[in-house]
Amino acid sequence: MLVQEIFDRHARDYDLARRRLVYCFDLFYAAILDHLDFERDAKLRIADLGAGTGLLTLFIAEAFPNAEIQLIDVSAEMLTLARKRLGDSDRFEYIEADYAKADLGKYDAIVSALSIHHLDAEQKQALFSKAKNSLTKGGVFINGDQIAGETPEQNDEIYTRWRTLAREAGATDADFAAAADRMREDKPSSVRDQLAWLEKSGFASAESVFEDSMFAVMVARVAAQSAIVL
Repeated sequence: MLVQEIFDRHARDYDLARRRLVYCFDLFYAAILDHLDFERDAKLRIADLGAGTGLLTLFIAEAFPNAEIQLIDVSAEMLTLARKRLGDSDRFEYIEADYAKADLGKYDAIVSALSIHHLDAEQKQALFSKAKNSLTKGGVFINGDQIAGETPEQNDEIYTRWRTLAREAGATDADFAAAADRMREDKPSSVRDQLAWLEKSGFASAESVFEDSMFAVMVARVAAQSAIVL
């Protein structure tokens, strides 16, 4: 399996705390890669929003060796770590910017992992519209992210399941403390709301392809050609 081969080659380089806290790490990232359903040798232009240390970009670059990828992140420190991980190849462009405010170029795919939940509902909707308008015909937007439940009770269930399974995956008290500090400013939205916003933004389709407690992967596609009006 291609995804597993990529993971295995880079096992020592994983962000270890992320792997513990995202207990479904392999399935989560595999869902993102599996829905970039382009030919493996395709010449693609891809944007990674909130690219962080470049982990998702690394997986995509290995899966699609002819892809050119823009890593967009508000943190210069994160991009420095990404550059150390990926190098200064012409395939990668490191852009220090707030992707919610910055203009985007034109891409075959826009991806994001564990970042967009930092935006509130209005900002998410604006970003989804911007993403749709930044994609070529047949393009795809994939958001792998933390989600909220539909009700307070569901939120409690999601949080409890996450803590239990993350602990089983090796998460420590220090991991949880650091996560709690980061999560204070989180603004997760439900899958149902996000799919509705994606459809409202003009995507031809929007679906959830993976869900496990607080993690989900949502895929939205631009029509390959304009609809014919008779």
